[in-house]
Parts: sequence; C-alpha cells; structure tokens
Amino acid sequence: HEPVNKEMLSDLVDRWKYLLVNRGAKRGNSLGLAFVMVDVDHLALLFAAAELGMCLLILDKPVSQESIDRTRAAVFAPIDFLIFDEYVRELPNYVEMVNRYCTNIIYVEEIESVTGKFTEVWGTSEDNYIGASSSGTTGAPVPAYYTQHQCMLHAHRCSKVFKYEKDSIVCHTRNMHHVSSMLIGILPALVSVEKHYFYNIYHDFDGFAEFIRDHNIDRAFIGSEWVIKAFVRAAIERDVRFNTTMIGSISGFTIPEEYIGYCELLNMELMSHIGAVGVAVAPVVNHVTKDSVFKPNWLGREPDDYYKIEIVNGSALLRSPEENYEVAHLLEDHVEVIDGEWFHYGRLTKDQAEDDLRGLLGVDCNIYKNYLVIWDSEPLDIPEQYSHLDVRYMDKETWTTETKVNVYQLLGYLEKTSYMEK
Repeated sequence: HEPVNKEMLSDLVDRWKYLLVNRGAKRGNSLGLAFVMVDVDHLALLFAAAELGMCLLILDKPVSQESIDRTRAAVFAPIDFLIFDEYVRELPNYVEMVNRYCTNIIYVEEIESVTGKFTEVWGTSEDNYIGASSSGTTGAPVPAYYTQHQCMLHAHRCSKVFKYEKDSIVCHTRNMHHVSSMLIGILPALVSVEKHYFYNIYHDFDGFAEFIRDHNIDRAFIGSEWVIKAFVRAAIERDVRFNTTMIGSISGFTIPEEYIGYCELLNMELMSHIGAVGVAVAPVVNHVTKDSVFKPNWLGREPDDYYKIEIVNGSALLRSPEENYEVAHLLEDHVEVIDGEWFHYGRLTKDQAEDDLRGLLGVDCNIYKNYLVIWDSEPLDIPEQYSHLDVRYMDKETWTTETKVNVYQLLGYLEKTSYMEK
C-alpha cells in the first residue's frame, strides 16, 4: 500500500465528511462501520465521525440467519448511516442484517469519486463517540456509550498500559470488532505512535507473521484464541521468529500455559485484559513473557491506580474517575486477588451443573437456560438427571465472534431451531 502522511489523511477525513454531510448526516447520528480491515478509510472515518459529532457503532457479525435479530445492529436499530466494504458484502447474512437495520448505506468505494471537502467541526467532548453493548451472556445486551472525552481519557491511559510508544511500529488488523479493541488498541496507538501499518489477515493470514518480522513491527492486535493458534502454527510452518520483540494485544481473560512457550518460540510478549462494557476498560492486565511462570486461572495485575477496586465476596466493585469515583460498577465475574495477582473462576451466575457435566462427560460444555450445548460433534450418553435439557452439539469457534462465545446470538439460534424441529 502507498504510504499516507498526516496531510493526506486529513484530506481524506474532509472528503468523508463531505460525503456524509451531503447524504444528510447530522450531529448525533449513528455511524456503523462494516469494515474488515483497519485501512486508511477506516482511520479517516474514525476522525470524520468525531469531527461531525457522530456516534460510531461497534457491530458484530451474524453467525447464522436465525441470529440476525440478536446482533448489535438490531440493538441499535435503526442505524442512521453505515459504510459497507467489499469483504462483508460477500456474506449473505451480514447483507441481510444491514438491509434490515440500516437506513443509509454507503459503499466504501464511493469515496474514490468524491473531490469536495467539508472542514467544519460540530462535535464536542461530551458527544457520544462510541456505542457498544454488553455481551448478552446473562440477558439481553444493554447499550452503553462512551463520549469523546471518555475515549480520549482511555486512549491516553491505555497507550501507557499497553506499552504504545512514539517510536513503536504498529500493525492494525481487526480493531473495530469490539469496543475493548478500540479502547486498548487503535485509539491508544493513534494518540501515541507515529508509524502504522495495516494487514489484511482475511486475504493472506498465513503471511501475517512474516509481515511482522519483515517490517520490524513491535505492536499488533491479534485477536481470539483461534487466531493466536493459527498465527503461531503459520509462523512455525514458515520458520518465522521476530527480529524485534513484538507485543501482541489479545482478546480473552486468562492465558493458557502454552502461550508462554509461544512467546519464547517467536520472540514476542502477549497482553490480555479483563473488563466489561460500561463497567471498566482493562482494570486488570496480564503481561506474559517467555519468563512468566504459569498459574491456573491467572488474570494478571492492576496496571495502575486509574480505578478504585474493592473485592467483596469474590466479586469486584469498580469506580472510575470519569464518575468522580462515586458510582460502583459490578464486574460480573468470580475473582480472587492474592498478593496483588488476580485469578478468574468464571461468571458470578455460573451454573454448578456445568462443572458436574464436564466432569461426567469429559468435554467442554455449557448450560444456557434449558439448553445443554456440547462443544463437540460426537454424540454422547447424557446422564439421566439431565435428560430434561435440550442437547445441542455445536462448534465453539463458529460461535466465538469476538472475545468469547456470542451467547445472545447462540440463544436466538437455539430457540428458533428448537421451534422448527418441534
């Protein structure tokens, strides 16, 4: 890709603003970005939305046709404007979701014919800048909004927490797929780092490790455990070891023991975090290196004193400076803190029957309402005491759309297919 400097990016920002305003965009409108890549248009739209006072929406993809009405697009509908790239336009369920819930659809390539510029700025620090929602693990997703001021606070804090420095070399992959990815990844990098690359992992995933090595990239967002494993496997197959130690920000909470070996093998470090939409952004971070000593259920440590945290009966209450430390938010996870280190033991609403079944069946499984989901394809003999449950055999990777299983979509699918089967 051709290099883009600050002046070229600013010009593109003003052209995107011109296109949006001419389509009727107003301050306070919502803007969905249906992008796969974090390319220059993606970056320009982040700035354009802020300058116009528009609210960016973090959208998830529909896993199936039956779960389209359980996506974030449905939560925030009607979406005022949506920018659509060529990759997601090839996904029939995504196209149906967009047509169902979005009002004004703009194809990303339309910007190529725009020469006009709009330079006015309407947005203020108190305008909502990012719209996200809770995961839907324990109920219907609840919308949550972050103002421009809050996003700036998080960007500057997380630039320090996640080790972004002026002379770092960053590679962006898919940083818009979850609000935490925006707040711990792309925004902190933009406020602190001068040199950025983006890499299309959908076009040539196996070459990603070589790209990092050949460009001396030392900061990158990698993603879920499935992406990590495929990334390491491809690096091994191509005999890649990084010349510069690369710090990878990853989704997920606890880090498996084998990840320490990955750090040694590739010359990298990994940083994971726990948090919750509307509660806290990365209050606890796990920075793992080749010299780390593995501990089961290990979450890491509080990286700074941004949050005031109180542990009460195995749960955490968090207060932030954004609310003058006056409001306590519950992190709905069972945690323990020992000598400053955090450990994770599942959700507070965890069903004991899940642990019992895992022991009896010897497989990974979950109970959601009256459904027993077994993350395997092989039929099993279910103990008599659980015969009242609707048993489903599912692929966990398919239903992991972000940092974990998309339970809200999964339940929508289970409920509809259960009805059809009856």
